[in-house]
Amino acid sequence: MSKREITLVASSQLESHGTVSTVSAGDDRGDRIEIEEKKGGHVLVEIALDVASAGPRPQNSSALSDLPEGGLHAWLTILGAFLVQYASFGYINAFGVYQDFYVRDYLNNYTPSDIGWIGGVQISLNFCLGVFTGGIFDRGHLSLMIGSILLHAIARTVLHPIMLNRLFNSPRVGFHTGIRISAGLNILLLVVAYAMMKPNPRLSLEGHSKSSTDEEETQPRDWTDRFPVLRWLREPAYAVSVFASVFLFSGTFFPVFYLQLDAIIHGIDPTFAFYAVSILNAASIAGRTIPGALAPHVGLFNLGSVMMLAMGVVLFCMAPAVSTGAGTAPVVAFALLFGFFSGAAIALTPAMFAQLAEDASEVGTRLGVVFGIGAAPIAGALLTKHYYWIRPIAFCGSLRHGGDTMLNYTYSIAIGAHYGAPSTQEEVDTLLTHAVAVGARFWDTSDVYGDSQNKIGNWFAKNPDQRKNVFLCTKYGYCRLPTENTFSGACSDPTYVPQALEASLSALQTDYIDLYYQHRVDPKVPIEAVLESLRPAVESGKVRWLGLSECSVDTLRRAKKLKGLGEKVIAVQLEYSPFTLDVEKNGMAEACKGLGVSLVAYSPLGRGLVSGRYRSRADLDPQDGRLWLPRFSEENFHKNLLIVDKLKAVADKIGCTPSQVTLAWILAEHPDWVVIPGSRSIDRLEENTKAGEVVLSLEDVKHLRKLVDEAEVAGNRYMDSLMGETYANSLPLTEWNA
Repeated sequence: MSKREITLVASSQLESHGTVSTVSAGDDRGDRIEIEEKKGGHVLVEIALDVASAGPRPQNSSALSDLPEGGLHAWLTILGAFLVQYASFGYINAFGVYQDFYVRDYLNNYTPSDIGWIGGVQISLNFCLGVFTGGIFDRGHLSLMIGSILLHAIARTVLHPIMLNRLFNSPRVGFHTGIRISAGLNILLLVVAYAMMKPNPRLSLEGHSKSSTDEEETQPRDWTDRFPVLRWLREPAYAVSVFASVFLFSGTFFPVFYLQLDAIIHGIDPTFAFYAVSILNAASIAGRTIPGALAPHVGLFNLGSVMMLAMGVVLFCMAPAVSTGAGTAPVVAFALLFGFFSGAAIALTPAMFAQLAEDASEVGTRLGVVFGIGAAPIAGALLTKHYYWIRPIAFCGSLRHGGDTMLNYTYSIAIGAHYGAPSTQEEVDTLLTHAVAVGARFWDTSDVYGDSQNKIGNWFAKNPDQRKNVFLCTKYGYCRLPTENTFSGACSDPTYVPQALEASLSALQTDYIDLYYQHRVDPKVPIEAVLESLRPAVESGKVRWLGLSECSVDTLRRAKKLKGLGEKVIAVQLEYSPFTLDVEKNGMAEACKGLGVSLVAYSPLGRGLVSGRYRSRADLDPQDGRLWLPRFSEENFHKNLLIVDKLKAVADKIGCTPSQVTLAWILAEHPDWVVIPGSRSIDRLEENTKAGEVVLSLEDVKHLRKLVDEAEVAGNRYMDSLMGETYANSLPLTEWNA
């Protein structure tokens, strides 16, 4: 039996897709990708320096994705939520009115520091039940449109301070009667809201419960199943985010509570000062809406970080803005700027924290913990009776910057998707040199895999004669900030793609790329427009061949029909392993064969799980991005080892490793596929290349197929928030407005 030529992905960076592939490039840099068997089977090694492919995560498509939109009950629920926000958080956000009244009139025997604790405790109580109410939300008892509620929340923070100021300062009403009127109104609004809000029956405890098998039910429950918060706090990113929330929220509310008092103390007209907090809260309307619309384009964490940084900078300006004696203009400017940036930060923060959840059914509880622990504004205690405004302002600004820094670190360890610590340039050079020595010439990377392109480029700079011997693949389609190790999601804007290409050519230190993939389908841009943006590069020779990744069958067919470019689309990269068999079931495998497109199967070893080297989460580096994937979660890890152990039993019988038997089985069933497993070390490289020497009998192949088909895989390959990017459809050309 002939050995099969295998192309392996040797990942020198933090993470890697894998690939065992039968892809070979001709001496003319690859006029086609050919799948072939060779006598004596020479093993190629594909170098896929993926640093961020573990970005996508969880599983369990929750019922949230199936919720209908609109309808009377839905809009009544939104209106009810507005009333709840007005009566609860609106009242809290109006504490600045109380602070001013207490200090100057009602409690003038106490210092501002003493009075400041009233608002701090009050808002802490408002949030401290978050862990319980979040759990209720997760179980479907409240179906709310979060974005609309946040917008309504700011609307009532504009109205409430105005109402209280008018009541307290009215000769006919005054403080005591105003309090009673406000309390009675809030109770009435809550009753009305309760009557209006209707839970969605499709988000019930039934939908929240697990559909466990009898075997699962007999397994002893881990004590963290009953208290998942304790399990989450062992996740580095979530633990850091909770700690960051203490800084973020402790530094957020000081201007809301004290701007009115600060303005009056510094001689601002009281009539105007009464509206200062309302101006601040009104500015938050734009802050909570405009950045939300921009987030999908520039990245949630990228935008959130900028908004938080700006909020902290503006906060430092509170003292000079109010105390300059220049009148109301500086106060208005501060209120508008702080309102906008704080509104953006507050609106984006929950979404940022929510991305750390492994499942949509955890989001409410996770956020409840974050808000419940974090909401404790104490800066008012630093004011003292002498009104040292700079103390609490500097304190809050520093806390905001500290929390922002920690949250950025949270994102880097949660979304960076590293397979352990990065390899050094020396380690990369050694691995790539060895790969070439054993005949490897199909290398795969991407512009979002950390500095993988740069390290490959540095190797090419040291070995310029080897470029012609390597079939080089890279990818575009995730927008990112040039100074950030983060990405924002699918982005293939026709103006962006050529820029991404030039950046990759520069990083790789080459003047052409053999195969240029769209990393993920951009649902906002037709595939025809995306490929047209690369036509000049194809015609000039900068790009020799085109590919897609995680696209739908329809998107692939449209790409192949494009005149002058369709014939250049020769590969589709998709995930396939004993844990992920989607391509065999959704028509993609048949479509590729019919269209003459090579199917490149990444992560064939289940991101290393098949190897058997990892028996628990503790075996992974704390920086390893796989810790954030559902299949590697505390709940699912041990369940998936059942598949690994069965593969190992077959491998032991044949006399090879589990990785080798898996690669040999995939190639036996799909001899025309390109399979690319990851290899970060020479040992793994040698192990994977020898999979081409494994001989499987027909009975072995059938047994492995039965084993894989009957396996119960626990957890999805990516998070819910990113599963939508898999097998994605491109925007119809008729719906696109260029």
